[in-house]
Amino acid sequence: MALKKVLVPPDSRLLIEIPQENKRLLVQIDAGEVRVTSDKCRHRGGPLHLCYAGEDHVRRCPWHDRKVLTDIGSDEVCAMYHRQSGEMCLISQYPEDVLWPTRVIVPDIPAAPIADA
Repeated sequence: MALKKVLVPPDSRLLIEIPQENKRLLVQIDAGEVRVTSDKCRHRGGPLHLCYAGEDHVRRCPWHDRKVLTDIGSDEVCAMYHRQSGEMCLISQYPEDVLWPTRVIVPDIPAAPIADA
Protein backbone atom coordinates (compact mmCIF):
# COMPACT_ATOMS: atom_id res chain seq x y z
CA MET A 1 0.00 0.00 0.00
CA ALA A 2 1.16 3.53 -0.75
CA LEU A 3 0.18 6.90 0.74
CA LYS A 4 0.28 10.41 -0.78
CA LYS A 5 -0.72 13.81 0.55
CA VAL A 6 -1.59 16.56 -1.93
CA LEU A 7 -2.77 20.15 -1.42
CA VAL A 8 -5.96 20.68 -3.41
CA PRO A 9 -7.48 24.18 -3.76
CA PRO A 10 -11.27 24.48 -3.35
CA ASP A 11 -13.34 23.52 -6.42
CA SER A 12 -10.38 21.66 -7.93
CA ARG A 13 -10.09 18.06 -8.98
CA LEU A 14 -7.24 15.60 -8.87
CA LEU A 15 -6.14 13.39 -11.75
CA ILE A 16 -4.25 10.19 -10.93
CA GLU A 17 -2.39 8.25 -13.60
CA ILE A 18 -1.71 4.53 -13.18
CA PRO A 19 0.45 3.90 -16.25
CA GLN A 20 1.16 0.25 -15.46
CA GLU A 21 -2.52 -0.54 -15.98
CA ASN A 22 -3.36 2.17 -18.53
CA LYS A 23 -5.80 3.80 -16.09
CA ARG A 24 -6.68 7.37 -15.16
CA LEU A 25 -8.67 8.13 -12.03
CA LEU A 26 -10.47 11.35 -11.21
CA VAL A 27 -10.93 12.53 -7.63
CA GLN A 28 -13.75 15.05 -7.23
CA ILE A 29 -15.15 16.88 -4.23
CA ASP A 30 -18.85 17.36 -4.82
CA ALA A 31 -21.08 18.86 -2.11
CA GLY A 32 -18.60 17.79 0.56
CA GLU A 33 -18.41 14.22 -0.73
CA VAL A 34 -15.15 12.85 -2.13
CA ARG A 35 -15.54 10.52 -5.11
CA VAL A 36 -12.87 8.51 -6.91
CA THR A 37 -13.99 7.47 -10.38
CA SER A 38 -12.57 6.40 -13.72
CA ASP A 39 -11.49 9.35 -15.87
CA LYS A 40 -12.36 7.54 -19.08
CA CYS A 41 -15.70 7.94 -20.83
CA ARG A 42 -17.59 4.68 -21.33
CA HIS A 43 -18.15 5.48 -25.00
CA ARG A 44 -14.61 5.89 -26.39
CA GLY A 45 -12.38 6.57 -23.38
CA GLY A 46 -12.47 10.36 -23.59
CA PRO A 47 -10.95 12.30 -20.66
CA LEU A 48 -13.79 13.07 -18.26
CA HIS A 49 -11.69 15.62 -16.37
CA LEU A 50 -12.24 17.82 -19.45
CA CYS A 51 -16.05 17.49 -19.34
CA TYR A 52 -18.15 20.60 -19.63
CA ALA A 53 -21.70 21.38 -18.63
CA GLY A 54 -24.04 21.62 -21.59
CA GLU A 55 -27.06 23.89 -21.90
CA ASP A 56 -29.05 21.27 -19.97
CA HIS A 57 -26.47 21.49 -17.10
CA VAL A 58 -25.48 17.86 -17.66
CA ARG A 59 -21.80 16.94 -17.93
CA ARG A 60 -20.74 16.11 -21.49
CA CYS A 61 -17.70 14.28 -22.83
CA PRO A 62 -15.39 16.62 -24.76
CA TRP A 63 -14.76 14.10 -27.56
CA HIS A 64 -18.26 13.25 -28.82
CA ASP A 65 -20.56 15.53 -26.80
CA ARG A 66 -22.25 12.54 -25.13
CA LYS A 67 -23.96 12.92 -21.76
CA VAL A 68 -22.03 11.53 -18.81
CA LEU A 69 -24.88 10.22 -16.70
CA THR A 70 -23.05 7.97 -14.25
CA ASP A 71 -19.50 7.68 -13.01
CA ILE A 72 -17.67 4.38 -12.83
CA GLY A 73 -16.43 4.04 -9.25
CA SER A 74 -12.90 2.96 -8.48
CA ASP A 75 -11.43 0.92 -5.68
CA GLU A 76 -7.76 1.37 -6.67
CA VAL A 77 -7.40 4.53 -4.60
CA CYS A 78 -9.17 5.77 -1.47
CA ALA A 79 -9.30 9.53 -0.84
CA MET A 80 -9.95 11.67 2.22
CA TYR A 81 -10.16 15.47 2.12
CA HIS A 82 -9.56 17.90 4.99
CA ARG A 83 -11.46 21.04 4.02
CA GLN A 84 -9.77 23.47 6.42
CA SER A 85 -6.22 22.64 5.31
CA GLY A 86 -7.05 21.73 1.70
CA GLU A 87 -5.09 18.51 2.12
CA MET A 88 -6.10 15.38 0.24
CA CYS A 89 -4.83 12.07 1.57
CA LEU A 90 -4.68 9.26 -1.01
CA ILE A 91 -4.19 5.60 -0.21
CA SER A 92 -3.39 3.26 -3.08
CA GLN A 93 -3.76 -0.50 -3.19
CA TYR A 94 -0.54 -0.68 -5.20
CA PRO A 95 2.89 -1.32 -3.62
CA GLU A 96 5.03 1.72 -2.82
CA ASP A 97 7.37 1.06 -5.77
CA VAL A 98 4.52 1.43 -8.32
CA LEU A 99 4.34 4.92 -9.84
CA TRP A 100 1.01 6.76 -9.70
CA PRO A 101 1.60 10.44 -10.52
CA THR A 102 -1.07 12.96 -9.52
CA ARG A 103 -2.01 16.32 -11.02
CA VAL A 104 -4.29 19.00 -9.58
CA ILE A 105 -6.80 20.38 -12.09
CA VAL A 106 -7.84 23.92 -11.22
CA PRO A 107 -11.05 25.13 -12.89
CA ASP A 108 -10.76 27.93 -15.40
CA ILE A 109 -11.23 31.36 -13.88
CA PRO A 110 -13.51 33.48 -16.05
CA ALA A 111 -11.88 36.61 -17.36
CA ALA A 112 -12.98 39.90 -15.85
CA PRO A 113 -15.15 42.02 -18.13
CA ILE A 114 -13.30 44.73 -20.02
CA ALA A 115 -14.26 48.18 -18.81
CA ASP A 116 -15.25 50.82 -21.35
CA ALA A 117 -12.51 53.38 -21.89
